[in-house]
Amino acid sequence: MEENDKSGRLGIGLFVAVIAAGIGIYRFAAAPPPAPTAPEAAAPAPAAPPAPAAPAVALPRLEESDAFVRGRAAALSADPVFAAWLKSDDLIPRLAAAASMLAAGKVPKDALKSLAPRSKFSVLRRGGKLFMDPRSGARYDAFARAVSSVDAAAAAALFRDAKPLFQEGWNALGEKGADVQDVVLRAAAELLRAPVLTGREELAEGKKGIGYVYADAGLERLSPAQKQLLRMGPKNAAAVQAKLAELSAALGAK
Repeated sequence: MEENDKSGRLGIGLFVAVIAAGIGIYRFAAAPPPAPTAPEAAAPAPAAPPAPAAPAVALPRLEESDAFVRGRAAALSADPVFAAWLKSDDLIPRLAAAASMLAAGKVPKDALKSLAPRSKFSVLRRGGKLFMDPRSGARYDAFARAVSSVDAAAAAALFRDAKPLFQEGWNALGEKGADVQDVVLRAAAELLRAPVLTGREELAEGKKGIGYVYADAGLERLSPAQKQLLRMGPKNAAAVQAKLAELSAALGAK
């Protein structure tokens, strides 16, 4: 496609050049000899060379990058939950690990441990059937507000500036051979593929130690990451998905 487009632009350019040449030949043959003119003025001085491009952002070493990330990321949101998370150590390695797991459909429990709710998941029983208690989704209200508060365009700019560090953090996971930006976009796409629920989906008791599962086999076949998103409740899941879509667009997702 790109090659055909280039050929088309070249053909148009040649066509314009031929027309221009034809007009020049016609004028040269039909016009009378030009009258003598005054000596040409001296040629203008050559234009100054363009200013050099601004230097790239100076980045610290990965193991010393927390202060850099905190300083830049503090402007992304004034939300207290987000500000508290920025106090975590090893921010870029944590984010790289979280992106890696989400892209694979897994739940990054360790990477985002400080954001996990303290209370347990609970259910309601109606007419002999089990449903998610709305209070279970409400446990994630603060998290969803923090996600929604982030300036997606500024976050994308920070990611691009610090991309070498994110790439190094990704490579340190032993996952060499992929562009970390593609990994981040795959992680976002994984969560964006989760369906929109109403909160009235029936649950069933799982095997010992599992808790509860979706009675609908199609929902239960979703990846662990997608089901974790749905456990935030319809309102919070939609808020997180909206911000992920915004961030993906800012990072150039097609």
